[in-house]
Amino acid sequence: MLKQNYPRLWDWAQERPPLPLSQFIAAPMKIGFYEIGFFTNGVFEAKYAGRAKGVTLQQRLGQHFRHSHNDKVRRHRGSAYFRCKVLASEELAAYVEAVSIAALEYDWNRRNEWGQHWILES
Repeated sequence: MLKQNYPRLWDWAQERPPLPLSQFIAAPMKIGFYEIGFFTNGVFEAKYAGRAKGVTLQQRLGQHFRHSHNDKVRRHRGSAYFRCKVLASEELAAYVEAVSIAALEYDWNRRNEWGQHWILES
């Protein structure tokens, strides 16, 4: 299924617009789900998805900006943007991340990353 046709869990248009990754300090001090990508002509193209579990969105996005474990995020950190969604629990954040990665196949996520999360957390 194409990304644009996949049903969303929420409407990104109702969330804060994407911000440059360098402005990670503006991310909420809460747990949740985030996407990193490019924002061109008012259109966000997500390339990477993750969750903030055990740390806040602000802390996790800061880790990506300072020295991401993902080489593509590291390479593009100066031109990358992020958007995020606060979620009610760490379990929900893990679920949203796994389902999103499996369904939407983000270009910068490793293809088996979602399965690894579920195995580790089961």
